[in-house]
Amino acid sequence: MRRFRALLIAALAVGALALGATTNASAYGPDHVYQLTFSLNCDNKSSPLCTPQVFGLGGFWGWAELDGSSLAATSGTYDAQFTGCNHLTGTQAGAQHGSVSDGPWTTLSSGQFPPGTFAVGTDPNDRYLIPFGLGLAFPVTPGHYSMSFGPGITAQSSVVLMH
Repeated sequence: MRRFRALLIAALAVGALALGATTNASAYGPDHVYQLTFSLNCDNKSSPLCTPQVFGLGGFWGWAELDGSSLAATSGTYDAQFTGCNHLTGTQAGAQHGSVSDGPWTTLSSGQFPPGTFAVGTDPNDRYLIPFGLGLAFPVTPGHYSMSFGPGITAQSSVVLMH
């Protein structure tokens, strides 16, 4: 029993020292401007949007972290992680993971979107964050956005402006 008590006291002392030595983490560094998350799901077999020619059955989920020179930045680089899961047959079935490291991003109006870019939310000021290569446009205005394109077809995104 004495040995157990001594080990417990030693463990608590080490834990207290570790807690006292912690500092705030800055995982993304000082130029982190936006944190973006997204989810696109197409689960309606009878919808033309969920066909292999358009989106396909399944979903696409991920996050992106945008860097800039200041909180007022309108361009910079980004890192992202994303996963898609297709419920088709053949070579398109299953989950695929992807990532982007130091890809370019910018701010554009909806009339300036690159071809094939899909907005995951509507910005009240018509300004969007465009991480090139993702095919997505995020409202510049921070918030949670949800869109439905019919039964079983939804898009969700969140935009957080970092301080």
